Amino acid sequence: MKYYVFRHGQTDSNAKKLWVGQQTDVDLNENGIRQAELLAQDLAQNVKLDAIYSSSLIRAVHTAEVVAKAQGNILVYPLLELREGNCGLAEKLSIREAEERWPEIVKNWHIFKKENFASRFPEGESIQEMADRVFGVFDRISREKNYPTVGISVHGGVMGMIMANLGVDHPMIPHCSYFVVEGDADNGYKVIGSLHKTH
Repeated sequence: MKYYVFRHGQTDSNAKKLWVGQQTDVDLNENGIRQAELLAQDLAQNVKLDAIYSSSLIRAVHTAEVVAKAQGNILVYPLLELREGNCGLAEKLSIREAEERWPEIVKNWHIFKKENFASRFPEGESIQEMADRVFGVFDRISREKNYPTVGISVHGGVMGMIMANLGVDHPMIPHCSYFVVEGDADNGYKVIGSLHKTH
């Protein structure tokens, strides 16, 4: 089974360099919509998705809907478990303010490494807790569905965690970039190829 994992388009909060996690539910801005349309065109030219599973946050759902339309109006399934990491008190701050308060934690959440998965912001979840819920969705899809290829509409933090969990060093992940995961609950997962940038 193949999972095309992509990041949502830009929001105003992203443009303002705020720390944006699962407690921040904001829609795409005009640039983000344009990015989603470019992503949709890229995927439509290269792969046929059978369905899309999305974080239930509106920025991810909106991106998924744009991609789904280009795929022939396939179904989009919003799921709480695919939301961005809960970054607790950091979500009320700019990225710079978060770095000043918790430099080591911010480092761990910017460039994920498996040995730092216990890291968490005050009143937030750990990276490992995020990994458990996200990979739980991958397992459930592979066991319950016969889809050969699905889209996964998520967030930069989720994508970085997935790559690190599967042993891949990840770069900073631009909006509406994507990578491919292959595997299933019984045989495990691996990243196929590299990060694709669509704009």
